[in-house]
Amino acid sequence: MENLPAAIMVVDDIPSVCELMTELLQDYRVLSLEGTNAALEWFQQNPDTPIDLVISDFDMPPGPNGLTLLSFVQSVCPSTKRVIMSGTVADDLEQMAIDNQLDGFLLKPFTITQLHSVVSGLLPPNRRPKGPKETTFIPRCQLPSGE
Repeated sequence: MENLPAAIMVVDDIPSVCELMTELLQDYRVLSLEGTNAALEWFQQNPDTPIDLVISDFDMPPGPNGLTLLSFVQSVCPSTKRVIMSGTVADDLEQMAIDNQLDGFLLKPFTITQLHSVVSGLLPPNRRPKGPKETTFIPRCQLPSGE
């Protein structure tokens, strides 16, 4: 299993962000879940399934926020790397990551290069692909069409 691509969980309450992040991280094994409650439930149902990295949005109503999820992850999987992302608490995100002893943060909008830099910096070389293929932006908010 050591030479398999890393297992990354992406958690966001906006389905299109989950889909886009899955696409951008396609060289990894990605599990994308919509909302904190879905992620908490997954961890409770799969206690022996290793996840190398969790990337969670901060603000995900109506459930708990991303920090709550990442704190839970730390308590049940201490070796799992944890990254918070947000476009709504931009000014406080870095300090929030430091205060909560997270492994990284991503400020939306971010590029695929920034995403891959954070991800690859947290994973051992044998668990990551060679590098980004193109530049793509993650917007602050992607609303489904028609809204």
